[in-house]
Amino acid sequence: MKNHGIQVAPPSPTDFRAGRIPFKERNRKANWKAYIPSGERQRFRYFDSSACVSFSALNIIETQLHFMRDKGLLPEEHLDFLDDYEKDGEYNLSDRFTAKMSGTTRSGNYLFSVADSLRNHGAVPEEYWPASENFDWDDYYQNIPPYLVNKGKEFVRYFDISYEWVLLGHTDPNVDNRYEFIKEQLQHAPIQVATHLTDSWKSGEVAAGACEPVQHAYMVFNTEDERYHILDHYTPYMKQLDADYCLLWGMKIVIEPKEVKEPEYYVAIGEQWYLKPDEISGFATTTTRLNYRRQPYVSDDTFVKTLPTGTKLEILGYAGNAGGYHWLKVKIV
Repeated sequence: MKNHGIQVAPPSPTDFRAGRIPFKERNRKANWKAYIPSGERQRFRYFDSSACVSFSALNIIETQLHFMRDKGLLPEEHLDFLDDYEKDGEYNLSDRFTAKMSGTTRSGNYLFSVADSLRNHGAVPEEYWPASENFDWDDYYQNIPPYLVNKGKEFVRYFDISYEWVLLGHTDPNVDNRYEFIKEQLQHAPIQVATHLTDSWKSGEVAAGACEPVQHAYMVFNTEDERYHILDHYTPYMKQLDADYCLLWGMKIVIEPKEVKEPEYYVAIGEQWYLKPDEISGFATTTTRLNYRRQPYVSDDTFVKTLPTGTKLEILGYAGNAGGYHWLKVKIV
């Protein structure tokens, strides 16, 4: 069987490994079946997206969001924010967005690249950046509009995503008890694994076999009945793997709500801006007001937004020079 989108590289010295993220027994039964999303195919009519790493990572995020929502663990403002991500009772994040933002190629992607993209770029609703059955590769991986990139960064304002390696190939110290180790880790979060695909993969009842080459990534959500229960992106979506199935590489991705802070705003001083002479000196006077002739754009690390004409801005300080403009840190008053 061919590679379905996984690239393999050993963890770097700076990567987190099992134990670096504080372990929480969030799901004592280690069974996430009640919270998994509906299955989605990574292969379309004319091409395969090679995005198994993105599909499996987002399945893990969606599963945890369902769990936290159903357990009353999401603050009201986070639930409100997620309204755009919900359809028919499920949170659905755009696989296409994450596949592009994480740098997926025809050879696929690395586990850590997708996890790191989610941590830094966030995610957008499926309906904002969907995929069509009639897409080809270039359609699927076209450049993402800036407003959607900014929407993804809004997700990062509400949620913290962390990740750590839990399986490290043949040299992993847990090589002799991987089944029990994964069972334990599942109390914290579903696990993303990368493995070889044996000949019985398409049947749904998958027998153990060779360990290499590594060809595919998917989510493990349960280990009942001496089997790994997984959610795949090829039918049948629900599969069961023998307990001695060779899981070589594994990543734990954890999402938690975080305190939502107001973004820091910055404005560029250019042709459309003017300041009174006594406000210009040093660009650091703390109680001055910024006046402008045109409708301003206010930028921060999260998004760019247009403010209504007449909005009052208070200058908090000088933020530096970039792009030929002086930038001021401001707040809306």
